[in-house]
Amino acid sequence: MHLSPDIEEIRRRFHDLVAKRKAESLSTEEQHELLELTDRIEEFDARRVELLAKLARECNVTLTELMAETS
Repeated sequence: MHLSPDIEEIRRRFHDLVAKRKAESLSTEEQHELLELTDRIEEFDARRVELLAKLARECNVTLTELMAETS
């Protein structure tokens, strides 16, 4: 599955910031950015699952079956 360039960049930055946090070199500003990115990723993932569930209902399959077919 190809994600939009925006969400891919958000995830890339998220992982960069997580690495900095693990290295204990995260600034206060970056800490706030990490929290904002976490919220955005959670919203994106929730919307994705919502849309997949809708598609599964329309195709008369379970969400698990649909996800197995699309991964």
